[in-house]
Amino acid sequence: IKRLRSLRSRRRNYLNPLPFALILLPYTMGNGNSTETKESRRSKMRQKLQTFSSRRRLRRPGSGSVSGLASQRSVSQEDFAGIALLTLIGAEMKFKDKWLACVSFGEQTFRTGISDSTDKPIWNSEKKLLLEKNGPSLARISVFETNMLSKNNLIGFCELDLLEFVVQEPDSTCKSFDLLDPASSTVVGSMFLSCSVEDPVETETSFAKRILSIVDNNGDGHLSFSEFSDLMNAFGNLVASKKKEELFKAADLNGDGIVTIDELAALLAVQQEQEPIINSCPVCGEALQLSDKLNAMIHLTLCFDEGTGNQTMTGGFLTDRQASYGWMFKLSEWTHLSTYDVGLNTGSSASHIVVIDRKTKRLVEELIDSKIVMSMRAIYQSKIGLGLMDQGAKEILQNISEKQGKKMNTAESAQNIPSFLEFFKDQINMAEVKYPLDHFKTFNEFFIRELKPGARPIACSDRDDVAVSAADCRLMAFQSVDDSTRFWIKGRKFSIKGLLGKDVDSDAFLDGSLVIFRLAPQDYHRFHSPVSGVIEKFVDVPGSLYTVNPIAVNSKYCNVFTENKRTVVMISTAEFGKVAFVAIGATMVGSITFVRKEGDHIKKGDELGYFSFGGSTVICVFEKDSIKLDEDLLANSARSLETLVTVGMQLVFIGISVADLKVGFYSNTCPQAESIVKRVVSGASLSDPNLPAILLRLHFHDCFVEGCDGSILVDNGAISEKFAFGHEGVRGFEIIEAAKAELEAACPGVVSCADIVALAARDAISLANGPAYEVPTGRRDGRVSNLSLAKDMPDVSDSIEILKDKFMRKGLHAKELVLLSAAHTIGTTACFFMTKRLYNFLPGGQPDPTINPVFLPELTTQCPQNGDINTRIPMDRSSERLFDKQILQNIKDGFAVLQTDAGLYEDVATRQIVNSYVGLLNPLFGPSFESDFVKAMVKMGKINVKTGSNGEIRRVCSAFN
Repeated sequence: IKRLRSLRSRRRNYLNPLPFALILLPYTMGNGNSTETKESRRSKMRQKLQTFSSRRRLRRPGSGSVSGLASQRSVSQEDFAGIALLTLIGAEMKFKDKWLACVSFGEQTFRTGISDSTDKPIWNSEKKLLLEKNGPSLARISVFETNMLSKNNLIGFCELDLLEFVVQEPDSTCKSFDLLDPASSTVVGSMFLSCSVEDPVETETSFAKRILSIVDNNGDGHLSFSEFSDLMNAFGNLVASKKKEELFKAADLNGDGIVTIDELAALLAVQQEQEPIINSCPVCGEALQLSDKLNAMIHLTLCFDEGTGNQTMTGGFLTDRQASYGWMFKLSEWTHLSTYDVGLNTGSSASHIVVIDRKTKRLVEELIDSKIVMSMRAIYQSKIGLGLMDQGAKEILQNISEKQGKKMNTAESAQNIPSFLEFFKDQINMAEVKYPLDHFKTFNEFFIRELKPGARPIACSDRDDVAVSAADCRLMAFQSVDDSTRFWIKGRKFSIKGLLGKDVDSDAFLDGSLVIFRLAPQDYHRFHSPVSGVIEKFVDVPGSLYTVNPIAVNSKYCNVFTENKRTVVMISTAEFGKVAFVAIGATMVGSITFVRKEGDHIKKGDELGYFSFGGSTVICVFEKDSIKLDEDLLANSARSLETLVTVGMQLVFIGISVADLKVGFYSNTCPQAESIVKRVVSGASLSDPNLPAILLRLHFHDCFVEGCDGSILVDNGAISEKFAFGHEGVRGFEIIEAAKAELEAACPGVVSCADIVALAARDAISLANGPAYEVPTGRRDGRVSNLSLAKDMPDVSDSIEILKDKFMRKGLHAKELVLLSAAHTIGTTACFFMTKRLYNFLPGGQPDPTINPVFLPELTTQCPQNGDINTRIPMDRSSERLFDKQILQNIKDGFAVLQTDAGLYEDVATRQIVNSYVGLLNPLFGPSFESDFVKAMVKMGKINVKTGSNGEIRRVCSAFN
């Protein structure tokens, strides 16, 4: 009892307590009868788990969801790129001191310990980092000289793209990087580090070993029944623990009385599907989301590794500046005088403004003088400050701003430029500035500095339907005004009508989208047009000069945007309708200057004007439903997190046109539509067992030309799209016509041919024992069909890079390429497409070396040299009429028939995706092939669809109306 009380007491002091099942290990385990032996083994087990758990918790208290594994953000199978092990070995500096290093990656920052006083510090500090294909890959390593009382000084930094580094230096154990001075970019030292990345398959394989390591007391890589019993209890599943003997026998495939890694993995894979074994993490005790297999594996992998004690970096920091602060700052945190946080900057959180850099996907701290912060908090976040404003402080601020603006135009003000650059030394890049420093005769000339041509490339410069960022700034984007007031603007009276003023008709903007571009003093202060169009008018709105800092914007006591002095520019565009561009003055802003006039035609990215000295803001308001903002900007803004962007970055998501498609589109106008198509397809399949593959291919070829619009069905002579070389062998047109005839009899002029093709493909997959799914409908038929438009169809001779590019142009990524290629699990191909691969792939008539030697004789027998090129062979060895994922296993094993399928295993990205579906532990932690294939089909079916008034509903699929 005393022992249990002691253990429970210890548990209460832990941030993440161990699962109770790990502490109360059974007293009847083991092969021997000796109580001492049982007790010794149980003690080792408990000690190992508690060591893992305590080390797992050695991260900075209060880090919460920022870096804690317990709150690790979910990762999709498509995005998972592996787990990187980054080791900071040491550095060579130009003078002696006590040094520490920080690694900033995404929204996490970690720091090493402090070295001895030396010019060659050694840290040997490791950290495992989760890599995502669409997530952060750039790690910043910063080196600080230490000052234990206040803050430590940043001496140099380097940046490392972890994915690129591993590709370029796969065998490198240690590499040197120059450390650059943040102000001058001169080399101030060298950093030595190493990095390796586990791909998903390696992670799966090593995971089983990690599980065994907990209970494999003698380290032989095998489990006895007693060790296996310990493992079942560690998994936190009481049902499983009652069936230990039954499970052990199931795992012991060869009946030798021990369980190997392979046997354990097989058990986990089968049993987890039937009755989950792993309910909680054996190290930290967190309950696992069993439906999310991938993230459960990631959690367990990182959690186990943190328990090894090798990773000596401390986590829980948002930025490297926070991680480097000395004891004075830690004291202020402890007393709540200042804190770090992501989100609304109120109270003590306003002491440090943290934003996320869109390029690097890394959190960075905005530099601002602490005395200014305290002043702003006193004025803008208290009723007393509001009272001062009402008692004449507004006029005082305006007078101060005007005087400061005049002062910054004097020759003496140029003396402030060096100190300004020093304060913002790692946030102003002088290499981008058009003129050298001695060109600027006043501070304001420097403040409104121009950049070199090309310093700010404009995204999609030839497309006016893509809006871009208007400024170098911290950006907030909201699809609706309501979202902006919920997540960011806390003024009591904010409204679009108040923002635009009484002289602008604001009705069209009331439910529109809002983008806020906040410029800080260190930013490039010229603003540019986010859209192409014609300037209709300028409207000046008088007002105050509050600060536009988030401390004021997030305050409920004042209304910065509707009370400040501002100018509204109305821009008329063909793509977005009317756009209101609002330039807002702020404290210390001397003036707002425009370089364009009414009636001017402007292209997006063209300069509109500039703000003189001070921080300032631009707000763009778009009419309702005229713009769909990028998802990453909306997601960050929903967290009340500003995104650091530069002029010309894309604002609008350009992708697949979802338009007005919906499941059950014909439920009222032709309720029997889907059942008619299904009946026709089912009947036709009785006479042609290859029909599922035929209709699936027809849908793919239709969507990859002008979009899913039925253009491939039209027969308008020799120029018809169906006669294009890329469509060679495409069939099934008569099935679509048969379904169309029945639909016209039941519901004339209602159901499009494009929808019939999509529905027929869905029904065909089901006939081949594939997954059943719902198809969004509402497509209309295209009015163009020309074989010249099909010249870029994916081809069996395309390299993997060409295929990825062709898919990307249609809004499809590597994952969709793998999944849609896996549709080759049903159907056949002609020997015509195999000739080069078998008999002329390499000089001298050699075959493709990626073909498995066992498989090569089979292929040459079916397609002999100089044989009948029209002979058809299965595309999926041994499974050509059954829809399954066997083709992915065949691709992995070298049994792919088509060259393009084999290429999927030659590319790093697509190989990882293939492996994710056929890996050892896929049934346990991997994604569902059937579910993901359905998503890929639905996504493909939305490529450039025509809806509403676009296109037509053909009466006959082979002819335009």
